[in-house]
Formats: sequence, structure tokens, C-alpha cells
Amino acid sequence: MAKVILVGANKGGVGKSTTCMNLAGCFANEGKKVVVIDTDANYTENGIVHEGRLSSQKFFLARQNAYEEQLPYIQCIVIPPNQKLNSQIKSLKEDGYDYIIIDTPGFSNTAFQSAAIAADKVLILTEPGRVSYDANLALSSKLTALEEMIALGYEDFTIDCLLVVNRFDAQKRPDLKPLKKFYALNLSKQFSFSVNTLNSVSAVTNAQNEFLSVFDDKKYKAARAMYSVLISELLNEKKPRWERGQEPDESLVKIINDQSIVD
Repeated sequence: MAKVILVGANKGGVGKSTTCMNLAGCFANEGKKVVVIDTDANYTENGIVHEGRLSSQKFFLARQNAYEEQLPYIQCIVIPPNQKLNSQIKSLKEDGYDYIIIDTPGFSNTAFQSAAIAADKVLILTEPGRVSYDANLALSSKLTALEEMIALGYEDFTIDCLLVVNRFDAQKRPDLKPLKKFYALNLSKQFSFSVNTLNSVSAVTNAQNEFLSVFDDKKYKAARAMYSVLISELLNEKKPRWERGQEPDESLVKIINDQSIVD
């Protein structure tokens, strides 16, 4: 049975497409049949670069044209953000795909909300300094409302949502304690929180510029570990740092009680 991974965020530019590329690259290099659905309406259908970034469609099209014989094949299709998305997911499952990865432009669009019904895991990316704490709190409330709405038609429905810190420079060693405290106080009822962070290392950018994922070439080995940890969390092989609804343990209580951390 295909596993459906939905990738979203509160805003653009936090690395959704890059993360989709590397997730797909990992699964494909393990011999799995992978499809990426690009629903980002900000990109034209021919994959034009938008704001200096590559859409999933343009990335995988270039990859296919340049490396089809050397690299595992990854299908990428473009679907406008409308209600036809779920029927497409059902069709892809019937076609025998192992992984269906959905790249959405954010949360407040029909693609995300429609795909949430079919998703096995929802991956939400947040970037310190770019996405505010209030934005994450608003997203948590919206997800709760969406979950309650879907549950009217699907009994006991829940959104299995993992919050991941993405796109910061690890060399600057940003202080993530405020974000962790904010999560502990405000977001734990809706999100699980990843043990892992996705760093903006040069290997990720270099691989993407060559239309490769970090799993396609040995020279990007150093960048693989962070995506490998994320994948193990997405596949429930590794527990996140904190699970949704988890009662405060010592580490959580310490963060909550740390008076030196300003929200």
C-alpha cells in the first residue's frame, strides 16, 4: 500500500520543494516507485523558476532529461490545487506507487486541505526568523479546525502532523530553545516535534543545482544524515522528540520552566 506524505508550511520559501526532492531521491534509490505531485500554483505549468527557486516539476523534468539512464526514475506530475487531487492519489495508489509525495504551496489552499484526508503523514516546515511563532500558532488552530471538519465525514479522523525546523545555517548555531518552549506550551496538542533539523548546508544546494538529490551521489554523503533521520520519523521507525499530546516529561518541563527563555 502506497504511503502518502503531504508537505506544507505557513508560507513559501521554507524549503518544501527541496525537502520533497530529497525524500523522493532517498526512496527511489532504495528501489521504490515514487511520484511527486506538484500542486504549487505559483509556478507555471512549464516549470518556470519562481523567485529564484525550482519547482518540483522543473527539478525532476531536468533530472529525467539529464540523467534518465544513470539515476532512479521519479515520476512528477502537476495538478492544479483543486478537489481532483484525491482522485489522482487514489489512481496512483492503484498504479502501484510505493510513495506519493505531495508538494503544496502552503496550508491555506484546497490542495493541502484536500490531500490531508488521504495523507499518512503531514510534514510541516518552519524556519526560525522567517516564520513567526504566531504564524505557527495560527496554523495549529487551522489544522485543528480542518481535522474537526474532516472528522464529520470520517469517524475518529486525525492529522498525523510532524513539525520540522528547516533552512537555517547550522554554522551560526541558532538558539532553538525559544521555538522548543513555544512548541511545548502552545503546539503539542496538534503537532509532533522532530528530533531533527534540516540544515542549509552547501551540499544540499549543490546537489539541487545539478538536479540531484543528496542520495544520488557519494559526494553528498554528509548531507544525507538529516534527511535519513526525518525519513525514519515519517515512517514511524523513530519517535520524534515529542509526540503529539505527549504528557510533559523532564525535558519538556525543563524547557517550559526555563525563565531565561523569552517567548
